[in-house]
Amino acid sequence: MNTGTTSINYEAERRAREAREERQAAMLRIKVRGVARLLSGRFIDEDANRSCHTIELAPTVHLWARRDWQKKDMIHWGARCPLAPNHSAPSVCTAIDRPVAAIAADLRRRLVGAAHAACKVAMENAAQARDREHARNAQIAELEQVLGPLKQSHDHQSHYTDGFSIHRSDLAGGGYRGEYRAEVRVRSWHCLLMIARLVAEDARVAPKETQE
Repeated sequence: MNTGTTSINYEAERRAREAREERQAAMLRIKVRGVARLLSGRFIDEDANRSCHTIELAPTVHLWARRDWQKKDMIHWGARCPLAPNHSAPSVCTAIDRPVAAIAADLRRRLVGAAHAACKVAMENAAQARDREHARNAQIAELEQVLGPLKQSHDHQSHYTDGFSIHRSDLAGGGYRGEYRAEVRVRSWHCLLMIARLVAEDARVAPKETQE
């Protein structure tokens, strides 16, 4: 076997593969830009040279598009809410060789409405999560008025001091799912404050007994 010929063939194959990938990437950009225009959205130019492109339909509703990881002849479209990125949203696939107008019509029928609905739910869930977090912080502050400064665990999920420990999921209506059930100590805020006052009182009494 001619080593020189083999090396040239590998190099030619690499160049051909890179050229093919560049053509496919350019085709994807063209399709996504066209779809953005037909859906009255804005193609986000910052993503133009990335493998995943973004269309802004509204400030709270984005569509993303990339080649499907398994079926390279398909475009994988999905939705995300930029203000609540951790919530799940729908996704669909379309063939990359379909006309732009057909892809846009398909997305309008299968994805756009669902994307708006999912992002609305995501925003509501994010707002509720922020409200719960504010309520928990207020409850921790109220406990600190009784117990003094509370320390946080390394994962920031628990607060504790000598003789007292409370998990954040116990506060402000935390969910009592099975995996947390063993950690739930008190389900009543009134009882929790009462226990905190007893712990604080014990802490004050103990030094006096030691001195006697």
